Amino acid sequence: MAKKGAAKSGDDGARASAQGGGSPWNGKADALRVVAFVGSDAFLREERTRGLIAGIESEHGPVQVMRFDGNTCAIGDVLDECRSMGLLADRKVVVVDEADVLLKSSEDG
Repeated sequence: MAKKGAAKSGDDGARASAQGGGSPWNGKADALRVVAFVGSDAFLREERTRGLIAGIESEHGPVQVMRFDGNTCAIGDVLDECRSMGLLADRKVVVVDEADVLLKSSEDG
């Protein structure tokens, strides 16, 4: 079992950094603030994202999902979305595809 905040590798080539066991969703949505899906397979990253959202919805009801492309968005836009309240749902999930590109560009200044 992975320790809090540790990354756990799976046989599928994708890793999830989450709190708790091998799955990013362990029924403790309030404990999950940031989840990073890392791996070369885009399909598996998307599957895990859908699984996380489905787990939150099954426990808490509707979830507002906001998606950003790390290639084209600004880090300020993502942070503003994280700080704002959801319009139609109590919970919000902010997904940044290609987040490594976004973080690299923010470091470059």
